[in-house]
Amino acid sequence: MNLQNSNLSKTILYMMLLLFTTMFTSCSWKNKKTIWVSGFHSQCTNLGQNNKCLMINFKNDFSSSNWQKLTSDIDGFKFKESIMQKILVEELPYTKFKLLQVIESKTDFRASLMGPWKIINVLDEPINLATDDLTLNLNFHNMSVSGNDGCNQYNAKISSYDEDNIIFSRLKTTSKMCLYETISNKLIMALSKVSLYEVRQNMLYLFDENNNLSIKLSRPDLKVDYRLNDIWVVESLKDIQISKQGKRPLLEINLKTKMIMGNDTCNNYRAKINKVNDNVLILNPVVSTKKDCLESKVSIQYQN
Repeated sequence: MNLQNSNLSKTILYMMLLLFTTMFTSCSWKNKKTIWVSGFHSQCTNLGQNNKCLMINFKNDFSSSNWQKLTSDIDGFKFKESIMQKILVEELPYTKFKLLQVIESKTDFRASLMGPWKIINVLDEPINLATDDLTLNLNFHNMSVSGNDGCNQYNAKISSYDEDNIIFSRLKTTSKMCLYETISNKLIMALSKVSLYEVRQNMLYLFDENNNLSIKLSRPDLKVDYRLNDIWVVESLKDIQISKQGKRPLLEINLKTKMIMGNDTCNNYRAKINKVNDNVLILNPVVSTKKDCLESKVSIQYQN
């Protein structure tokens, strides 16, 4: 009888230990969470003071609605600008976290959008970079967009975004009288309908909800050398020097009208400038007069 009681006691003790271990393990894992930390701080108010807060996300969906501000630090965590970090943390009392492990790091997709842009095309209308200064600045710290429409300053909130979409709230502008308002009005209208975006090779493309290209932008460091805006004498063609004794082709680059024009020693020609920046000059098809230039080898080579 005593032996049976002893075995029963051991069984009960074993079961209690097993239950306690299971509960302890369960509680231990219950306090562990996997979260993403943004590569950008957010502005927040804590105890009446303006501070920078970490942005955290408990999902693998990086839509703006899934990010939330964390007013306390994560013990042991090192923030990296423009780098998103997936981490394992232990949840502590009072909504605090302690870093256990960095699981993954990758470039924050917002880094390619953040900061100033130069607007170079609005609704298929090229912007004259020599005379017009249309800008856009995206700020994910305070979720804002701002810039210059060629006459007035404008600003709005970034209502929502993810890795493919971005939507702005209603834009507000200053109210200066503008001599030419057409491009300003087109820009504000285009911005109000932006829904999609794409970043390629330092260029930003903004599309409407039907995937129609609305606005094309470049980084400000892609500057135009305005010394191009002049009349040039052609000295060589395909590394072959043109004699100074004879007539040489002329090339005029007019950045204000976005045109090139000139004379190839026989015919006059002109073309629209399609794209120009610090190291690129792309022309639309060249049109010219059709005089008989059989004796002008330079003219034939130049047109080719």
